[in-house]
Amino acid sequence: MSKLAKTWALKAIFAGALLLILVAAPAQSATYRWVGPGRLWQDAANWQPNGVPGAGDSATIGPNFSIDLSSDVQVDRLTLGAGTRLTGGGDLSIKSGESVFTDARLSGSGLFRVEEGATLSIRTVGYSYGAIPAVTGTPRISGNVNTRFDRHVLNFGAINWSGGNLLIYKSLNNTANAIIRIRGVGALVRDPVAVSSITNTGTIIKAVSSNLELDDTNDDTRLNLPFNNTGVFTAQTGTLYFYNTFTQRSGETQLKGGSIFSQSEMIYNGGRLNGTGTVQGSVRNNGAVFAPGSSPGMVVINGNYTQTGGGTLQMEIGGVTAGTQYDQLVISGTATLDGTLNIEQFNGFVPVGGNSFQLLKYLVASGNFASVNNLFPSPGFYFTTSKAPSYLVAQTVADATIPTVTMTTPRTDTGYASLPQARGTAADVGSGVAAVTVKLFRYAAAGITAGYWNGTTWDVAYSAANELPATGTTSWNWTVPALAAGKYDLTATARDIAHNSKVGTKTIFWIDTTIPSAVAITSHAANAVVFNLNAVSGTASDAGSGLKRVDFRIKKVSDLTYWNGTGWVASSTTYVSTTLNGGTWSRTNSAGTPMPTGALLPAGSYQLTALAVDKAELKKAVTISITVQAAAPTPAGVSTLEDASQ
Repeated sequence: MSKLAKTWALKAIFAGALLLILVAAPAQSATYRWVGPGRLWQDAANWQPNGVPGAGDSATIGPNFSIDLSSDVQVDRLTLGAGTRLTGGGDLSIKSGESVFTDARLSGSGLFRVEEGATLSIRTVGYSYGAIPAVTGTPRISGNVNTRFDRHVLNFGAINWSGGNLLIYKSLNNTANAIIRIRGVGALVRDPVAVSSITNTGTIIKAVSSNLELDDTNDDTRLNLPFNNTGVFTAQTGTLYFYNTFTQRSGETQLKGGSIFSQSEMIYNGGRLNGTGTVQGSVRNNGAVFAPGSSPGMVVINGNYTQTGGGTLQMEIGGVTAGTQYDQLVISGTATLDGTLNIEQFNGFVPVGGNSFQLLKYLVASGNFASVNNLFPSPGFYFTTSKAPSYLVAQTVADATIPTVTMTTPRTDTGYASLPQARGTAADVGSGVAAVTVKLFRYAAAGITAGYWNGTTWDVAYSAANELPATGTTSWNWTVPALAAGKYDLTATARDIAHNSKVGTKTIFWIDTTIPSAVAITSHAANAVVFNLNAVSGTASDAGSGLKRVDFRIKKVSDLTYWNGTGWVASSTTYVSTTLNGGTWSRTNSAGTPMPTGALLPAGSYQLTALAVDKAELKKAVTISITVQAAAPTPAGVSTLEDASQ
């Protein structure tokens, strides 16, 4: 190849490589600034540099522009100046980094999405979109709307609201793992003709030293914006005002030094309400856990507190001083009580008999807790609660009495073809029985490993998960799982309210569906001729739960009567007992076990039946026929010709 050809070849290779580099290089993000004069976002001529910002770009608009989103728009970051309005049917999404909206308005029918990883900061310089609108039948809020969202807002990232009055025309949905931080003075309001609401499944934090009136706020005017909580809602400082409904189905409301004002009753259908602070309004606990204090502390409700049957009030006790050493709930109005009161230990504190704790203070009270649980791990005392005219007090009572527990089913050393339920009783003369648990163990057998039942399967090693709750206390029952044939034991434990406990006697039982394997009469051969029935014997065996007994029956064929131990009766179910020793059974004529003799045993035909019964009451029988012959006079020097077996 000539030198010139080599040169052109190298140039071609270099050019190709450069082209590959240029093609492979990722597109660089750009920063666009709106210059107009048009209104269409998708018109490149409205941007500087010329082009349309995309998902990886930043865009800055404002102030006082009106822009139409005719199709969906995604940008990395977006800055909107005061008086700027975005409208149109396209969705708007900010992708990552921090976007800043200062007194902006989002109109149109599309969605507004703050994506995961993105942060939106809402700020104000006092621009007005008009006075906060009045709603018929509600007090009026004074002030002007500074930022307005006419679109549905979906937050997957973070929103920092640092001030100004924000109008929500449709809905604000704070999704799981998203966060809204409220850090300024302002009002969150709705348009009077819209159906607006806030739904929180993520986290909303009120963190500012001055008051923020949340949900159509201001002392002058109030608009309605329902708040639905299934996430975490935290009041750190200042006051949050709710002038419409507040409903919590799950999640948590945290009072961490801040206070809450609610014009209507706050409804807690689930989740938790905890912390230290003040609620200006009434609270209804239908199914939540209300835990006043921050281990421990005090909550003040300037209103009424209603707890229905599904609610729980959880109070920690770590000393004898209210509010600092044990939790206290102060209610300025009426306390209507039901449901559960849980009294829990804090910081290892163990009270002594006679200590008293004013857990609730109120103006008046009605009803009472349906159950009070002493959840202290230390046994030896329990709490009694009583209502005074202005407070409910819990007082400790010493209790060292151990409860008793018995098991009536299964019976020990017994077999069952099936065992649907275990039953028993428990008693305690002190605080009373709080609960009964059972522990079921199976023994190893062919193809079966030993283990403890946990409600689903068998554990090789015992743990607390193998203590399963029974139903009831003084009279209890427990549904037994379907059991394979084999040997088991069942133990019941009773615990009283003072946490004293008693482990009952272990009950060993069998599940057995197999009848005894064999039974025989060996003292007489079938069709033998005998002269008396002074003694009978035989053998029996069982491969399952084991033999329980062998019963014996004598039938006189001539009149179809049966020996009952003293005479002959007509019932065919008449048996007499035998002595069982291992695999051998026997019955010998004695005062305690009489057999027919003399005139009670006339010559004739008889049937002998041995009935083997195992511990599961399963049975196997064998019957032979014999003939009883009257004994002839015996000449002197001649041996008796009785059957050899006699």
